[in-house]
Amino acid sequence: KYPARYEIDALRCIYCGFCVEACPCDAVRMDTGVHPANWGFSRRDFVETKELLMDRSRKLQAIGKEGLYEEHVRRYQHV
Repeated sequence: KYPARYEIDALRCIYCGFCVEACPCDAVRMDTGVHPANWGFSRRDFVETKELLMDRSRKLQAIGKEGLYEEHVRRYQHV
């Protein structure tokens, strides 16, 4: 049995880690330390889809945690 869709709603998340513990494939982690400084203005801007999370994971593997953090700082430095 698999979910019909996979989304993380940052407005509802309390960073408890239950999703990490419940994931049978060890696919959910809370260890990047990279969080957008400015999510947006609509509720939809706060929802992270499976595709977005997978893209972030690929970037993390390609450039490493430090590289992803530096990219994050450059992107949100003006906010």
